[in-house]
Amino acid sequence: MELTTTTPIAVLVAALLVGLGPVRALPALFAVLPLGSAAAFNLPAVGNSSILVSDIAACTFIAVVLASRRHVEAIVANCRPGAPGFFLASMLAVGLVVTLFAPRIFAGTTDVFAIGRQGGEVGVVIRPLGPGSGNITQGFRLSLGVLVFLTCAAVLKPVLDDRRVVLAFLAATTVNVALAAYDFATYAVSAPELMAWLRTANYTILDHHEIAGVKRIIGDFPEASAFGYFSVGLFGFWCKYWLTGGRMRHGVFVLAAALAMVLLSGSSAAFVALAAFLTITFAGILLATDLRRIPRRIAVAVGLCVLLLPFAAAVGWILLQTSSGFSEYFDRLLFSKLESDSAIERGSWNSQALQNFVETWMLGAGLGSVRASNFVIAVLSSIGVAGAVLYVGFFYALARAKAPRLPNESAAITSGCRAACLILVLKAFVTKSTPDLEVPFFLYAGAAFAYASFSISKVDASLLPRPAKPAWMVGRGDLRGMSRVRSRQ
Repeated sequence: MELTTTTPIAVLVAALLVGLGPVRALPALFAVLPLGSAAAFNLPAVGNSSILVSDIAACTFIAVVLASRRHVEAIVANCRPGAPGFFLASMLAVGLVVTLFAPRIFAGTTDVFAIGRQGGEVGVVIRPLGPGSGNITQGFRLSLGVLVFLTCAAVLKPVLDDRRVVLAFLAATTVNVALAAYDFATYAVSAPELMAWLRTANYTILDHHEIAGVKRIIGDFPEASAFGYFSVGLFGFWCKYWLTGGRMRHGVFVLAAALAMVLLSGSSAAFVALAAFLTITFAGILLATDLRRIPRRIAVAVGLCVLLLPFAAAVGWILLQTSSGFSEYFDRLLFSKLESDSAIERGSWNSQALQNFVETWMLGAGLGSVRASNFVIAVLSSIGVAGAVLYVGFFYALARAKAPRLPNESAAITSGCRAACLILVLKAFVTKSTPDLEVPFFLYAGAAFAYASFSISKVDASLLPRPAKPAWMVGRGDLRGMSRVRSRQ
């Protein structure tokens, strides 16, 4: 095990989670999510794999939650048949069984694309199917995501802490923007080594890519696509949170910052997911809204779109005709993307992954055995038809969980978390290489399920007010205690 310069960050966040508890330290957990290439430690003996700071933070979060018997009982309840936790846990069990046996049963019968980690291999290489370190790392990461979902849902479900959840998303967004600015500044002064102390994972860092002279921002992620994936999830939350009446002051400015991060990533897949998400969101809002009583924020958003889109389209067309740099940027980013070497390579991954799916009798080749460039293909080729069906069951159960009549702020958070999950899945459909949707997705999904399934009948009895006393028996201390209980609810 090799310690790194970012190891102290992992230790600090773990200490905060243990000392403050999972809910009070939730902003600290979210704050390390943008550290996508910061390793808590590296494992040379396991294919030179890296355990990220966010991985250690998530493991500590899980351990603290599991230390409470009440939370363990809530996790068991969330895994009842038909609940999202049941489908997700079943999918993980199927995936781990397939990963344990398939690479050995089908060893050498099919060739797979995988990350080269042996014998000086670099990047994605094709080789015969067989057991490898990728099976361990991808199995660990998917298990971590499933446990994060179950523990997040269990810890937030008894008492909905709106302020803490919004603060957590704000912390993640702030750190992400700060790291993006740091990345751009170090590039502008030609000193990328100033970011090296944060990029300690054993990943290939693609921090020098430009499109028509414009740098693609990656923050503290290995590449622009990963930065775009994380940023687009934050945008999804803030967009729906603001549109549905979230009460955070200056929320529109945080939304604008999240949108800027998506645009600066230069990720074509993030742009596609953004366009699809906005289309779905506004269509859903308009269909569900009484046109005679349109909320002010929705009216403002629709009005701005109606006014600015024609203007933006006209300016864009003029620039495409008159500016060679602008034309080259969008041509390489969108118009000729399918003809690029990257798109051709990713297409070959998908073709080979589908062949692996067929040659493993539709059982899958195991987690970490196959690399694709589409979430659906990655799931089918890795964990087979059974795993894919259970994954679909999870999404369906999560989507149909009906939020009860909640206060406006809680309802806005619920909508925001659902939207973050939706836009991440849309992005995954375009470029995701494995069945793991990563820790941020499962955190958002856990929070969404906790809010959607919240019921006053399931609140811990110690948090409920005692039976009412006659007015003449209620003292000043009782009134203060009841006020605290209501605030915690």
